[in-house]
Amino acid sequence: MRSLAILILVLGIVPAAAYGSLQGLRWAGVTFWIRDVPEVEEYLVAFSGQGELAEVRRVLRSRRIGGEARDRHGRTALMAAASSGNIEVAKALIDAGASIDAAASGGHRREMEDATALMVAANRGDAPMATLLLDRGADPRLAIRSGPHAGATAMSLARQSGNLRLAELLAARAATPARPATP
Repeated sequence: MRSLAILILVLGIVPAAAYGSLQGLRWAGVTFWIRDVPEVEEYLVAFSGQGELAEVRRVLRSRRIGGEARDRHGRTALMAAASSGNIEVAKALIDAGASIDAAASGGHRREMEDATALMVAANRGDAPMATLLLDRGADPRLAIRSGPHAGATAMSLARQSGNLRLAELLAARAATPARPATP
């Protein structure tokens, strides 16, 4: 069953719903129901990145997982929402208990392995998402611990993206030296 779920994910079949132990997968207008698919977290991360607010809320309401979901690459649902600028999805995840400063783990993108959702938003130059994350308690002082971006903070990533106003906002919010993000 796990190989079927992985095959479905590889083929791009979009998960349609999560109810208890049943998973609905919709592809070409047909819903397939699979029992006990362990990739529910994968679905939440995918829904978050696609901006599927209704599906994100449905998965969160199922109580099988909370806002702390990660995909097989270590990317959190909140990071997925930040990477695509889905502010409403990010709010829903934070309200469901997503850790604002959870860092990626497991090598989603080696160069950004220790990144947080705020770093992802800053790297995109996404001021509205970064502002939401800051207002909800994201720490702009965190730094990437390893890889080619080791030592980079949200502020330095915002500068690299060309969004100097965002870099200034992040600098204003960072009053103490950077500390490493924790996975």
